[in-house]
Amino acid sequence: MKYLQAQKAIVDLIAQDDLEAGSRLPSEGDLAKYCGVSGITIRRALQELGSLGVIERIQGKGTFVKRPPADGTALGSVAMVVTGRDPQLYEGMFGSIQRALGSRGFTARFVVANEPTSTIARDLAHVSGVLISGQVTEAWGHFLQSLALPFVVIGSCETDMPVWRVDCDWTGATRTIVHALNRRGCRRIGFINGAKRYPPALSAFDGFRQAMEELALPIEDECITWCQRGEYDGKLDAFFASLATPLDGIVVEQGIFPTLLSWFYDHGFPRPCPLLGIATSRQPYEGVRRRIVHVHFDHDLTQRGVERLFEIMGNHREPPRTEWLSSTLHPKRTSQR
Repeated sequence: MKYLQAQKAIVDLIAQDDLEAGSRLPSEGDLAKYCGVSGITIRRALQELGSLGVIERIQGKGTFVKRPPADGTALGSVAMVVTGRDPQLYEGMFGSIQRALGSRGFTARFVVANEPTSTIARDLAHVSGVLISGQVTEAWGHFLQSLALPFVVIGSCETDMPVWRVDCDWTGATRTIVHALNRRGCRRIGFINGAKRYPPALSAFDGFRQAMEELALPIEDECITWCQRGEYDGKLDAFFASLATPLDGIVVEQGIFPTLLSWFYDHGFPRPCPLLGIATSRQPYEGVRRRIVHVHFDHDLTQRGVERLFEIMGNHREPPRTEWLSSTLHPKRTSQR
């Protein structure tokens, strides 16, 4: 990872000093001090820049600018592969990844595909690494390993093979929410969850079930609903109509939360109004936090995925593993209401 930072620093130096083709760069030792890295690292950075055609190293004379980088000159590219799901769901992720890669001097190349093919292999032939999200199957894992490219799975994964992966701990976050609602006096707690086939929703339900069992609270079928995208309103109508006894707390999947608030405004807030619990990878809902127990993940999932990819691009020896993002409860005090 340090050699990538050194590459970016050298490109920035060329741009800032407006160095033209043929301009001589400082010595390796001076560049190492400027970039704050070792001699070995600076030599690797210069070698990579040479292969990109940015600099030229002439034995006995020094290092010279070969092609002055214009603003936004890329040191390489990283592919973002979305597989098996509606790419519109990932629009926010695309923008975040573009910004994260741009700050490191890399460009993003977006690929949408259901299955790995020879065409996809050709598309990935010249990238430095791969980020992949969606329905990441065993076939995708073997395919990416066969290309000998560093890759990181962002989010859920449908393979047991060892891969680098960054994901939110939805189980732990939802468990925290249920305990927090209970500390504020909630005894009858419901769950408005996402689609049954959506891995984060399944993980969140595991956390809900664990917490309810730990607190010796009943898990009632009428208090739980699973909502497919596009059917939220109808599911909410049926859910609230079926409740024989009002809920005093509801855990809500993050994608459904805005629709739930709209539903409340359209149909009137239940009386008494239940406390809501939400786990989200987005920023806390400051304006409505008084009636909300909110768990927010401590790192942005896509940003952390990019960081992890650059770490393994600089060190392929570390064995692959899953990194679970931790979360923080807001408000931190959840006393009896």
